Amino acid sequence: MGAHGEPGLRQLNPVPSPESLTAQMLDLLLDISDSDRAFIPFSSSSFKDTSSASPNKDNEVVILLNSLGSTSDEVLARFVEIAIADLTKRGFVVRRVTLGPLVTSLKMSGFGITVWRLPPVSGEAMTRDVALELWDTKVDVAAWRQ
Repeated sequence: MGAHGEPGLRQLNPVPSPESLTAQMLDLLLDISDSDRAFIPFSSSSFKDTSSASPNKDNEVVILLNSLGSTSDEVLARFVEIAIADLTKRGFVVRRVTLGPLVTSLKMSGFGITVWRLPPVSGEAMTRDVALELWDTKVDVAAWRQ
């Protein structure tokens, strides 16, 4: 479901467990064979080691869980834990987490997940450190208060 009540991709019945729901959502986001969403090669991380020993790892991400309005931060925090565990099993390292009713206009149940794959350490116009610095910068705009 979209932040303004737009219809979702599909209805799930019966309601899945939190772990199953999170895995299904991440499958949709990370599936590089999906022609509608596969413009970032999430599933092809070439560095599966989650230690900090290698400077060239390409598997670091930022995740954002956005409440659709009435989902509490406590519930979102549980889904964040599940998402981090799932992403770790897939070979990704979560560097930052943001959660809350960040962009919404209605008091609806539910949430959305955004996964931002950080740029590689070298070879890109934006470095990972700059990307994280920009992510961490405080903002004060009508649609997003941090």
